[in-house]
Amino acid sequence: MTENTVQVDNVRPIGQKHTESATSSEQGQRSRADLTDNQKLMVELTKYRMPYGKYKDMRLVDLPEPYVVWFSQQGFPEGELGTMLAIVHEIKVNGLDHLFKSPKK
Repeated sequence: MTENTVQVDNVRPIGQKHTESATSSEQGQRSRADLTDNQKLMVELTKYRMPYGKYKDMRLVDLPEPYVVWFSQQGFPEGELGTMLAIVHEIKVNGLDHLFKSPKK
């Protein structure tokens, strides 16, 4: 793993099933637990703010994509901020920004 790579566990493409062998009951319980963890992460991402720099106090999910890409090229900071920026980077470069937009009425 390179220094610019952040590993994110328990993330799989939508619709991909668990490949571990377990009863359907165990799989259902595990899926609900994963979903809960993923939901918590998404909520955390929507609240996390940039602690410094030009975009201080801006939500990470609202940072301009070129800025997040720059971080990925320079290396994400250590710790929680780096992990969150890496996740935001993946979301932005894969065109999933709409996940954080409020639905229009």
